[in-house]
Amino acid sequence: MSENSVRELLTGMASAGPMLERIQAIDGRLAAIRGEERAAGGMLPREEVEARLCAWFRERRENFERGPVNVSSSLTASLVASGFSVGRPLSIAAQRSPGDAAFDLVLWLLGPEVEERAKAALARVEFRSGLGSKERAALRARLGAERAELLAEREGLVDECCEAGVTVPHLPETEQRRAQDAERARQEEAQRRRQAEAERRVAQRENR
Repeated sequence: MSENSVRELLTGMASAGPMLERIQAIDGRLAAIRGEERAAGGMLPREEVEARLCAWFRERRENFERGPVNVSSSLTASLVASGFSVGRPLSIAAQRSPGDAAFDLVLWLLGPEVEERAKAALARVEFRSGLGSKERAALRARLGAERAELLAEREGLVDECCEAGVTVPHLPETEQRRAQDAERARQEEAQRRRQAEAERRVAQRENR
């Protein structure tokens, strides 16, 4: 290596120093974001779990009472009434699995009492509540935006370091995306050439 090459390498390493420090800081923050995203998972708050459970009971009971569009494939409240009115109460359950039929029938008969019992039962379950669904979505959106900004800055710094003669690896997802972009550009260029060749041949035939 010549003296000029050594001098250029040292100069590049010196200029890349601050960029390398920033890249290291960004990598640390990206790791922290992944940790925050994992921590944002888990169970919803007890009140939200309770509300979702009761809403599911209500919806299923209301569907049973109202009846679906295709009543021939489901047990409904009207079928319960008609079955008992003609003296065939057991035949109505044959249209669904026994478990589903019994569950929906009891759920319909008990009505809102099921929801109160569900709340009491859920209160006996011990679990660690996390963020609510709205707060969780907002946090993930904020972290996602921050990650995108940091990734763009990091990869730009990596390019600058490489230009200065200091090789720093890109993130795997960046290398994959750039390879895909390059392949897409190659295919588009090949398509343009094929199209241009086809148009040239058409023009030659027309000029004959």
